[in-house]
Formats: sequence, structure tokens, C-alpha cells
Amino acid sequence: MTSAVSFSHVSKTFESRNGRFKALDDVTFEVPSGSFFGVIGSSGAGKSTLIRTVNGLETPTGGTVTALGQNPADLNRHDLAALRHEIGMIFQHYNLLESKTIAQNVAIPLILAKVAKSDIEDRVARVLDLVGLKDRADHYPAQLSGGQCQRVAIARALVTNPKILLSDEATSALDPITTRQILDLLGNISEEYGITVLLITHQMSVIARACEDVVVMAHGHIIEQGKVSDVFSNPQSDLTKGFVETVIPRKLPDSLLQNIRSGNESSVVRVFYKNDAAKYLIRDIRTVTGSENVALLHAGENKLREVTLGQLVLGLDDGDPNMLPAQLRKLEHEGLRFEVLHV
Repeated sequence: MTSAVSFSHVSKTFESRNGRFKALDDVTFEVPSGSFFGVIGSSGAGKSTLIRTVNGLETPTGGTVTALGQNPADLNRHDLAALRHEIGMIFQHYNLLESKTIAQNVAIPLILAKVAKSDIEDRVARVLDLVGLKDRADHYPAQLSGGQCQRVAIARALVTNPKILLSDEATSALDPITTRQILDLLGNISEEYGITVLLITHQMSVIARACEDVVVMAHGHIIEQGKVSDVFSNPQSDLTKGFVETVIPRKLPDSLLQNIRSGNESSVVRVFYKNDAAKYLIRDIRTVTGSENVALLHAGENKLREVTLGQLVLGLDDGDPNMLPAQLRKLEHEGLRFEVLHV
């Protein structure tokens, strides 16, 4: 699969009166064409600096950024403007002009590009219809909700028919329901029109709902990356585990933990599974362990964009506890992982 955006050993250092600050440190990854790709990190991780190198708003001090086969840092003003025409950007704050109507706000990129007036009207009407605001064309920003204003910002980013859409914390100021609506809208647009979406956020719930791949950043460098389903099901770094915990809590109920510690449960196993990998699990556990009494002590399941992840806690009252870890390993595969909590 071709890459819409490529980061190769990208670094960025800022100079200030307090000295040098390295915002990006040797960042390398590829964003496949047509994908919905997420970058997550805490404040100060370098996310915004990174995404701004894609359209030339920031220039790396080291390494190379390639967008649609071009390096923004190498382009003259005319060619950079042409590239930006193919890269839409949505910001956390919609930055709408209060004195202009919704249609006039959406039309601004086309007016700046000197597109014919008749073409502007058609394209503005089309994208407003796409984001569900066709009947709000003559309204002003003050007459719209925050979610509707963000839809206007999305329409403005789409009106140039971009191949890449950059989202810089576009949902962080919205309530959870509106956030889901905006993410679903972006996902539908990406799928229907083949637009590559590169999204940065500090919210793992956003990554879970929208993205196929994710990069986790801290202090300007990548600490983890991969398919969202893999990162969620088996996070490696402490930071990633903390992010995942906000969506898929691993902590068990206190009452269950107390029962386990007190010895009220014999052997206790936690199971992590993907999709329907646990469909025949109890039958299979009985087969490999010889245990007839398998009790369900706890269960939880979370739906991500492309996969369902769940965990079960099972109690086994008979069988040989010393053999249990080896027996369970026979059942493990990519979609099924075991953790023995007590024997």
C-alpha cells in the first residue's frame, strides 16, 4: 500500500531565550493512503508540531516529511500553496468568522485560490450537504452549536477536495456524544471518498472509535505503534497502558479481588480475547484442564473501530492447579491470551 504521508527520522528543535527545546526526536512512520491514522500523546508530546510539518506550517530541523510524494520543506511558495490545496486541516478551535455566514466561511479557501464564483457555490453546497448543514448555509456561527461549528470547519477543510485531512485535537472541546458524531462523520468521509485522515489527540477513546493504526508519542519521540487492536489488546509501555486503561479498565472489582486474596476461589484465570475468539472457551478449558466446574466471575467487552476486545475472569474449582499454566498455553493464539491470577 502506498503512503500518503511519510515521516523519516524527523526532528524539530526550537530556539528560545531559555535555550533549545527538542519537540520532535527521530520520528519515523508511514501513514497509508486512505487510512484513518491516529497519533496520541500527553500535552507536550510533540503531536501538534508533528502534524504541522505535513502541510509546511512547521519545518523539521532534521529528517524528511513527505506528503503526497512531495517534501513541503523543499517547495517554493507557489508549490507549497498547491500542496496545501490537497491537504485540509481541522483545528480544535473552529476559527470561524462571526461576521460571515456559514456558506461564506466554507468558501474562504476557494476564494483565496481564486476559484470561479459559480464553482464555489456548487462546491460549498455539496460539502455543507455532506456534513449535514445544507439548511444552515445562511446562518451565522453564533446561531450554531459547538458541534455544528466543528462540522462547518470540516466542510471548509473538505471544500478544496483534499486527498489528506489533518485533525489537530478537533474533538477535544466537544461533549462525548458530539465527539462520536464528528468521528463517525470523518470515518464515513474517509471511507466514501478515500481521503487519508491523520488525527492527533490526547484521548484514547477517540483512537478507539475512529482509527485503524496508532502511534503513541512521549517527549517528542515514538514509544509504541501498531494496529489499534494490537496496541489495545497488548500495550507495552506504561504510558500506553495508562491510555488504554481509560477505555478498557483492567482493574477488577474490589469484591472479586478480596475473594481471590482470601482464597474463596480456587484457581482464577483472566482471559483477554478479540472478537469471537472466546466463543467456545469454557468448553475448551474443560477439555484441556479436565475441570468440570468453570465459573464466570467477571466479564467486560469494548467495541473498537475494527475489533471487539473483551476480558473474562473464570474460576476453576477442580483440576490440577500446577498444570494449569501449561494447559492454558495450548489454547493461546493471536486472539486469545491468558493470565493466571491465582492457583
